[in-house]
Amino acid sequence: MKGLTAKQEKFIDEYLKTPDDKSGSAKRAGFSHPEVTANKLLRTDKIIKAIKEKQSRISEAEGVTADWLAKYYKAIIETPITNICDWDKVSGLSTRPSSQIDQMSAFAIKEASEGRSREGEDRKVFLKMESKLEAMSALRSMLGIDAPKRQEVKATTETYNMTGTNEEIANSLIGTLESLITKSDYTGENFGVTSSGSTENRKAN
Repeated sequence: MKGLTAKQEKFIDEYLKTPDDKSGSAKRAGFSHPEVTANKLLRTDKIIKAIKEKQSRISEAEGVTADWLAKYYKAIIETPITNICDWDKVSGLSTRPSSQIDQMSAFAIKEASEGRSREGEDRKVFLKMESKLEAMSALRSMLGIDAPKRQEVKATTETYNMTGTNEEIANSLIGTLESLITKSDYTGENFGVTSSGSTENRKAN
């Protein structure tokens, strides 16, 4: 990529493979201080731009779109265990032959292996399923469900004037602040203290 060093290009390749392990990506790219370097690189405009461009090329070449990902996560979440296994009182639990598992249900299988039963007699197929909770979390994040919403806040000011000795003013100020803190927990108000010793209560309209 134009304008990038070999290490930076390697970091981008590694980061796209494991975006949840940015420090590991920097380490595999050969940087001496991976955690610090990864944070710095991911705040650099040319690195951010290069990552987005490569993501776009991969998405276009492989046909991986938001719709495709949504279907993948949805398949994991909605696939019932009965699409993968059969069981009854006589023969117990058994996995279905692969020819009987449809493609969407197969997305819910993370790993398949073969081994012997504890008695060492029968060969068994062991399946590890994808996590439905992790798929739900990924889908919710992708769709922005439950994401914090930005709210516009307009502020007005109320001033509380206090007179008396320094100790009386201090005690009164503490009481007023405690009252405002308690009130803000329920009303969402913000407050501050002016340099003159009075408090300002800023109400959100």
